[in-house]
Amino acid sequence: MYSPTVWKSAAEPNYITNIDQEFPYSDLPYLAESRLLKIPVSLNNLIKHIDYFGEGRIVSAEGISGFANCYNVNHQYRLVSSGPDKDKKIPNRIPIRNHTDCDTSVYIKDNSVRTVTIAGEHMNSSCIMDIARIINSDFGAVVVFGNTDRFQGIMELAHELEKKRLFPYTDATLPDELQGLTLYDGHVAFLNNGIRRHKDELYNWVVNGHYDVYSEY
Repeated sequence: MYSPTVWKSAAEPNYITNIDQEFPYSDLPYLAESRLLKIPVSLNNLIKHIDYFGEGRIVSAEGISGFANCYNVNHQYRLVSSGPDKDKKIPNRIPIRNHTDCDTSVYIKDNSVRTVTIAGEHMNSSCIMDIARIINSDFGAVVVFGNTDRFQGIMELAHELEKKRLFPYTDATLPDELQGLTLYDGHVAFLNNGIRRHKDELYNWVVNGHYDVYSEY
């Protein structure tokens, strides 16, 4: 579906709109090696944001998607699919072998990411397991964009994240850096239940302490 030759000759990523995270393997195909430099360097400094299957910030006639200041996990040979950067390489790309073989363990340490975002329509069992592996159980948040009632994978994701004490809250108010997307008609945020007891963390996620909670998985 994606051509290594086309990918190799594609234009460089847009680091004017997007902020370069200086990931050393972003311009390389997937490397199944065990001695790569994994991020973060120290677990005392969690990765702030990974957008799973992200392509960077895209502003087009169809709407706004993606984020400018994060890593984007995506197919090793995928290019930006729409907008002014169409057919350019994806900025800050962390490669996976393909869309159903989503193993980032050679690049990203376990339990090391503060926020993971994903469009729910793209979820599958492989990426769900990888998201559950990388998200931090104490301070992490997984945000699924779109009408989650339509996504078969949402129950599987909830089951895996429950093991890390992350529970779903529908349409929780997101921090500013995750707002502004116009292609989705809702979201659910999986948060550590303990956040409810910490007002400084709570404020960033849910206004006035009001939650809508999924009670069944």
